[in-house]
Amino acid sequence: MKTCRRTTDSRSVLPDDESLDNFPSVSTAEQSATTISVQPETTTGKSNVWVYFERSLAVGPLKAKCTLYQEDLLTPNYATSSLKRHLFQRHDLKQFASKEVSSPSSSSISVNLSKAEKQKLDSLAVDAIIKDSRTFGDFQKSGLKKRIDALRPGYKAPHRNFVVKKLKRLNEQHTAQTKVEFEEAKFLSITCDFWTNRQQKSFLVITGHYVDNNFNEHSKILKFMTFEERHYSIIIAQEIEKQLIHLGLYDKLVTITCDGAYNMRHMFTYFSRRNIKYIQCVAHKFHLVICNSLNLWTTPKKKRNTTSMKETTEVSTDPEDDENESQATLNQMIRTMSVDIDQLVNENNNTGNETNDTSQVSYDSICSHCTYC
Repeated sequence: MKTCRRTTDSRSVLPDDESLDNFPSVSTAEQSATTISVQPETTTGKSNVWVYFERSLAVGPLKAKCTLYQEDLLTPNYATSSLKRHLFQRHDLKQFASKEVSSPSSSSISVNLSKAEKQKLDSLAVDAIIKDSRTFGDFQKSGLKKRIDALRPGYKAPHRNFVVKKLKRLNEQHTAQTKVEFEEAKFLSITCDFWTNRQQKSFLVITGHYVDNNFNEHSKILKFMTFEERHYSIIIAQEIEKQLIHLGLYDKLVTITCDGAYNMRHMFTYFSRRNIKYIQCVAHKFHLVICNSLNLWTTPKKKRNTTSMKETTEVSTDPEDDENESQATLNQMIRTMSVDIDQLVNENNNTGNETNDTSQVSYDSICSHCTYC
């Protein structure tokens, strides 16, 4: 019995009713086998992006080679985001466009948004963040983004990274402008003050003042900054001196106006220059005079009940009662001051009358002994 070796082409034993065109050719089968062999065995992704890319099996960073452009692209963990972006940007394959780009509301309208208009809107957004003390990423929140898209479709608000870069540029520009403005100043006076916000964050502001040759006064904020260090005299003096040296104004400094706190008065001993004069702020002094004279914002003392021989404290839970009590106390103090003033005026009048009477008596006694009257 003869055995037939299957070395011939399988197409030679086809039935007569089947066509050769229904089967792939040998070259097609070889190409498919070659493509399968290039892909690693661990391939589990079915993304259609791999139709245009081949994974590189070389040792080193994971890469994929574009079959259309013959370019190697890095693919960390064989991610497809960069590959899709390459196909969309380089080869204009719309099916690989991102959702934001492919959406009709953004793509169709964003083309009409000119570069100048985009820069203008970005500048307005940064100005709003500065003036309203907003966080850098406020315009990326969903509610504001929806509002902005309704007002100006196609406009994307600036990211927080853009805001940070813009603020750094503005700081450099205004610092250079301040140096130019204060170049003509021969003598410089500054005012500085601390305050704390509701979040207990401390701030320091330094304002510069000078008079030009035409006797025109110029004032400008030189530095506005947070102050996270302890308010020791030496630390305050070092910070003020550092900021003025950075602006090139320390050698022109002659006076510093500040409040009368001990750390502010004592900081003058730590400056590298000893001829800087201290001027106490008149506004702070008036504030202290008024508060101390009218006894404002003081804690009420405890009242003792003598009938029951027990110490009790009257506590008012109604803020209106506290306000009325403070107003009544202030009115009583004003009445007392008025009574004292009236009494003082009356005493002065009585003293004046007594003086006139004494003068009259002396005059009469002199005239009685006079031989010419």
